[in-house]
Amino acid sequence: MHKDHEPHTAEYKNARVITSTAEIQDILFELLIHFRTVCDRNGLTYFLANGTLLGARKYGDFIPWDDDADLFMPRSDYEKLMNLEEIQTEHFRLLSPEITPGFRIPYAKLIDTRTGLEESGADFGAEMGVFLDIFPLDNWSPRRSIARLQAIRLELWKRMLICSNQRKFVTAKTGVKRWILYLIWVAGHLIGNKRLMHAIRSAAEKYNRQSSPYCGCVVWAARSSGEVLPKHLFEGVIEAKLRGEPFQIPQGCDVYLTSLYGAWEKELPEAERHSNHNFKIWRREYE
Repeated sequence: MHKDHEPHTAEYKNARVITSTAEIQDILFELLIHFRTVCDRNGLTYFLANGTLLGARKYGDFIPWDDDADLFMPRSDYEKLMNLEEIQTEHFRLLSPEITPGFRIPYAKLIDTRTGLEESGADFGAEMGVFLDIFPLDNWSPRRSIARLQAIRLELWKRMLICSNQRKFVTAKTGVKRWILYLIWVAGHLIGNKRLMHAIRSAAEKYNRQSSPYCGCVVWAARSSGEVLPKHLFEGVIEAKLRGEPFQIPQGCDVYLTSLYGAWEKELPEAERHSNHNFKIWRREYE
């Protein structure tokens, strides 16, 4: 997160820029508590996921440098969440393509409306704030070889979709990597957000009506074949503490973390202990 950004929205004349990761994590924790409360009241299953699960298992807290939070939900519970009015409050708002017209990513975000957020000049089709990412779990192909190819294709579509939401091409990469990323950026804009969103959603629904031993985050594949996970890992719920509060995690959490991160128990080199986001975040403080 860059510390020299200023709020871009003139409406919030007294907005205070947030540069502290600890302050962002306090807001994320409030979001998690609200989300958990709604899920518990309505009998919905969810799982801490990705770095949020890693933080809970390794630190009993967020990863010290993390500035967002990730959750998985079985597709059926995810769809029920979309219809729950109580998830929407004065301070918390659920955004998703199912309920937010023009939303430009294929999964849900729960945001804190008291904050504003901008990421790399991206246009998400809705006003953003500090957020939880809520990803549905969908079936991959029942044939692992096809599922792995499917995951590679979905990761490419995801990268093009990200590019389609960016107003300008910006990267710190140089040489061949820069040219590859530029071509992906051009392809994303040529194909367009709507067609990419439709393709990703269709791929996510393709195998949900049949049995498969594999599931994963089809709509936002981040690590290709590492996202093709045995479904039994998510067929039981256990708990882990994050800041002393219990949250649901999958029974196969350690296998899942190893699939995504390898030797996740080890500490990263100090040079790698940083956020991968380029956020500017501010408090919405009115005059």
